[in-house]
Amino acid sequence: MIIDITAGSGNTEREIGYEADIFLDCDKSKVDALITKGRTAIVGDFTNLPFPDNCADSVVFDPPYSTGPSGSGLTDRYGKFRNQAEMVKSISKAFLEIRRVLKPNGICLFKWGSGCFENHTAEWIMFHCLPRDMDWRVLIARRSPSAKYHVSIVYWIEISLSNVTGLGKEAMEAFVNSLSEAEKEQLWTKKSE
Repeated sequence: MIIDITAGSGNTEREIGYEADIFLDCDKSKVDALITKGRTAIVGDFTNLPFPDNCADSVVFDPPYSTGPSGSGLTDRYGKFRNQAEMVKSISKAFLEIRRVLKPNGICLFKWGSGCFENHTAEWIMFHCLPRDMDWRVLIARRSPSAKYHVSIVYWIEISLSNVTGLGKEAMEAFVNSLSEAEKEQLWTKKSE
């Protein structure tokens, strides 16, 4: 079973070519639109998944990347967090839920992108939210085609359960070690004001 826990209007499904068995979204109008198209969809919150333990072969997770006030077309369309603390807390809670619903050999496809952040780069936030006791690897890191006025990087990350804790940390260290010194500095430091 494939569960898309941030369904929106189904753009992620079209982007990477999978077919979700169940869609979940917190916006009832988006869920209703998916149901109208004949899809199975329910209203719910990705920090409290309404699914039993060990039920999913795959979970697709494409949360909002931005923080701050509403008003831009992107934040109104794709959502946002009030601040970075809320973002880290919500995404960390989501990974606890994802870990719970995944079958032992299941995977999570996690999409993350550069957004509008108050103090840290998107990459800093991404690596502080990733679960350290799960295996993960970056499948794709590419410039977002929708970014017109700034550099925006989109990541697709495969995350899987592991019987050995710490492999997530090792994978992260290997990825960071593959970066240039300038990339490492950008990854771990605050944006200048």
